[in-house]
Amino acid sequence: GMPWVTAAERAEVIVTGAFLEDDRQMLLALPADLPGVLVKPAFDLAALQASRTAEVVVNGVEIDAADVLMGPSTEISSQPGAVGTAGLETSALALGQSAAAIGGLVEALAIGREDLADPLTLLSESWRRSWGLLMSCARGEGDPSSAAQLRTQANALALRTTQAYLTARKGSGFLRSDPAQRGARQALFFLLWSCPSPVAQAAIRDLAGVCPA
Repeated sequence: GMPWVTAAERAEVIVTGAFLEDDRQMLLALPADLPGVLVKPAFDLAALQASRTAEVVVNGVEIDAADVLMGPSTEISSQPGAVGTAGLETSALALGQSAAAIGGLVEALAIGREDLADPLTLLSESWRRSWGLLMSCARGEGDPSSAAQLRTQANALALRTTQAYLTARKGSGFLRSDPAQRGARQALFFLLWSCPSPVAQAAIRDLAGVCPA
């Protein structure tokens, strides 16, 4: 089965992977209306409810050869861009989340919150450095660890900027109608979704105040 499928209840085709008995791998386009494909009710997520993410159970499903996108092969998982986590796209999303929160802080500063000036400067500088690393990675520059380093930075920024914005909004930020609380909840996404173990460990060490190893 597939434990996390975005918009599963509305999908006509689901792109997924599978292992054969001989450990070869395939990427395939699975028609959602095939017998044996069951879409469960969408999860009650802390945020991003509109994604309608759900579990899809597959039981005795047969596919046509035309539905195979890649494989069977033992090399699929090692091909860049085919599968995997901590991709640049997720880091870009985290930086977008941070940019929105920084924008909220800019607006607060503009209406007289002078206490935000120094924190805003530091957060903005961190964001620009991470954006520069993202652009470098997108151009294929840097060493193999650059993407994981970027994801670690982007995760930390998503948390810090959204929490800062929530705090700056004071009590009104805790209202469900306020964008600050929504951003803070959405930032939790990056700690869990497509978050490889080294990135998750780096986040925990950062939250604990432990210097990078």
